[in-house]
Amino acid sequence: MFDFFFYGTLVDADVRRLVLGRDVLDDTLIPADLSGFCRYAVRRRPYPAAVPQAGARIDGVIMPGVGLREAAILSCFEGADYAAQLCPVTARADNATGRHAWVFVASDRVPRADPAWSIVDWRANHKPQFIEIAQSWLDAISVIEISAAEQFWREQLDPPEP
Repeated sequence: MFDFFFYGTLVDADVRRLVLGRDVLDDTLIPADLSGFCRYAVRRRPYPAAVPQAGARIDGVIMPGVGLREAAILSCFEGADYAAQLCPVTARADNATGRHAWVFVASDRVPRADPAWSIVDWRANHKPQFIEIAQSWLDAISVIEISAAEQFWREQLDPPEP
């Protein structure tokens, strides 16, 4: 099982339901912060990108207990321009450090706008269109892509010996 840190559209319960095919209630998520990264709006897109930036901090949520298939689906949904990285996160309720979660970090190919992306603005101005776009992305993901992503996550659970 994996813990993921969500900082963008996956913070929204409707997007999680669409992507994962099941309800993940907000009260099962852990409010948290990711230090050393900044959240930028992606140019001409209704979603953000996390990029390394010293001294910056992103707020979001940890979704604990993500299974192998769900991790693979998340990877396919995020696409090739977002790589999963295991990063330290801090749970806000008790300021607990030492926890790690997988974060989808944007590659240099993702065109950044300003760091003004917010879930509140996204819900008010972009959510319905994003849900339609996300459904078409999910419809285009093949079983082969999911299988390949599952292999990656299987190796994270049981890394090959050197």
